[in-house]
Amino acid sequence: MKEKDGDTLLHWAAYKGNVDISELLLRHGADPNQRNDVSNSPLHDAVLNETKDQLNVVKLLIQNGAHVNEKGMNGATPLHYAANNVNTSIADLLLS
Repeated sequence: MKEKDGDTLLHWAAYKGNVDISELLLRHGADPNQRNDVSNSPLHDAVLNETKDQLNVVKLLIQNGAHVNEKGMNGATPLHYAANNVNTSIADLLLS
C-alpha cells in the first residue's frame, strides 16, 4: 500500500521513529528498500527523523536488509543525510 507520493507504511513508521510498527511491518514482508516517488527508501526517511528512537529504527532497517549506500533524492545516500544533520551516531552506524 502506497500513499500518493509513493511512501509506504514502512516509510511513515521509519520517519516517525516507530520501532514497534517498523518491526511489525518488516515481519510481515515490508520491503526495506522500497523507493518512494523521490527515490528515497525507508532508511533515508529514518535518518531524516529526529526522534528518540531514530537510531533503533535505523539499526532495525539495516538488520532487515536495507541498503545503506542507495542513492535517493538528488543522489543523496542516508550517510549524506546523517552528515547534513550532524548526526554522528547515525553516520558511525552507516559506516560500520
